[in-house]
Amino acid sequence: MASKRSGLRVGAIIDAIRKGALRLGGLPGIEGYHGFAVQKAEINLLALQGSADAAQDLIPATEFSRTISRRGRDGFIALLAAGHSPSVRMTAPKDGACVFYLRESDIQAFRARFVTLPMLIERFGEHRNTILARLRAADLRPFAPEGESYGHIYLREEVERSLRCKV
Repeated sequence: MASKRSGLRVGAIIDAIRKGALRLGGLPGIEGYHGFAVQKAEINLLALQGSADAAQDLIPATEFSRTISRRGRDGFIALLAAGHSPSVRMTAPKDGACVFYLRESDIQAFRARFVTLPMLIERFGEHRNTILARLRAADLRPFAPEGESYGHIYLREEVERSLRCKV
């Protein structure tokens, strides 16, 4: 139960018990493996420390999404959740929410495969509506596999081929 609650592997919990980072207790009247127990506060702290250690070189996906899109952060997170771009998925120990993080290599992989409207605006120095008109004229549609929309995120290869320029 502690493993499921915290998102930590059972082996990591056992290691923490051996090192003294967690105190092991027993539930009265329950024998065997299911009778072992750890304090919720201690397992939460251990999970939080583990998340912080693992996240040192990671950027929250929501933070990165603000640099590539003024709108539609939810679309970017949905793109990551669907596995269309690499990311690191972590579970928040407090509420169990799924949180996405990006390594520098994940960001480079995203930029190599996709381009967003703000990235195009920056590249061409034109108004948003002008860029959208150019994309429509080239019959380019946002990336939407199987009809799933992720906002104004386009495949870089298609944009470069249709607009005949490097983006």
